[in-house]
Order: sequence, then C-alpha cells, then structure tokens
Amino acid sequence: MIFTSWRNFVPLVRQSTAKCPVSGMAAQVREAAREFCARARIWTDKSLVSDVLAGEGAYGLRPPDQADIRCVLSVRFQGARLTPLTPDQWRSLPEQTACALTHFIFTEPNVVRLYPTPQEDVPGALLVEVVLIPAVNSAQGPEFLLSKHGTTIAHGAISKLMLMPDRPWSDPGGGAFYEKKFEDGVAGATINVEQGGAGAPASSQYRPFFD
Repeated sequence: MIFTSWRNFVPLVRQSTAKCPVSGMAAQVREAAREFCARARIWTDKSLVSDVLAGEGAYGLRPPDQADIRCVLSVRFQGARLTPLTPDQWRSLPEQTACALTHFIFTEPNVVRLYPTPQEDVPGALLVEVVLIPAVNSAQGPEFLLSKHGTTIAHGAISKLMLMPDRPWSDPGGGAFYEKKFEDGVAGATINVEQGGAGAPASSQYRPFFD
C-alpha cells in the first residue's frame, strides 16, 4: 500500500485556516482521518491465515505499520463465521462442553479470544477481518485517503481547528459549517462501503498470543 504524509493534506486545509501552523493542521488532519476511517469503516484488511493451536484460545493481531486496529469485522474458522460476543455475554458463557468453535470476542490489546478453547491443532484454519485506522502517532496515512477522500478529511480538520477557542484561526460559525460538510462526507462514504464500494487493501498479520 502507498502512504503519504499528513502534510500533503495541508493545501486543502490552509485556505481556511491560514494562521494555524502547518504542524497543527497536519495533526488535525490525522485526527479527522482516524475518525473518518473509524466511522466509515473504509480501510479494512484480512489477516494471513493462521494455525489454531490446541489449548490456546487467545490470538494477537498485528496491524500494518502506521495503523491501529479499530475493531474486528469477522472471524472465520475453517471458513465458518464465528459469532461475536459482548463482554457480558462472554462472562456468562457456560463451562466448555463442545469441541467446535462457535464464538469470539475482541479484547485489548488487539487480541481475539475463541470459544470454546481449541482442543486440537488445526493448520491454516483462522482468518480475521479487521477495520484499520491511522495510528495515533502516525506520520503518514494511506494515499487513497488523500486521492479519494481528501476533501472530506480536510473538512473535518478545518472544523476541528475552527472550533478551537481563542485561537487566531477560531471561527465557531465556520467550524459548524465544515463539521456538517464532514458529517455529510462520512455518511456518503459509509453508504458506499455498505453497498459494496471498494475499500483499500493492506497487509496485516496476526500471530499466536500467549497469556
């Protein structure tokens, strides 16, 4: 995947917040991009197929460089989709009685836990699909965010900057205007994803994670 500096978004932001330092603009671009990707779920990836190990129920996810994992979209075991659980549902599960995997939960830090705990080794059985967002301290983001969604992300950054109080570039009215434009852009991208629009490939890998 091709990445680009957050500073390359600055020309889209500077025209409305010229008094803000470039570093400040780039930081708000990154924050707007994180929010955009989290809400639209536009940056997704499938892990490499992994082995399941007997007695091991927890598997760690390793995101690509410059990315954080926002959430897990699906977990498949030998092609069958497992059912996601909330923490309360997970805690209420009965003692393990079955052998076939049926459920999973995604916990911090980036761990998928399987239920019931596998009772045997199964090579090449586990596949996880995740939603990615730019890492909180990333210097770059996916180039497709600039080429395809740069205007929307710029609107989000402009809104965040204008809504800062008591700054030379503060403009509450303008901030509200650009916030609405950002919301409209997120909504449009979300609809596109839900209707099968193309996201962007990456290359996350996961490895066994042992408690």
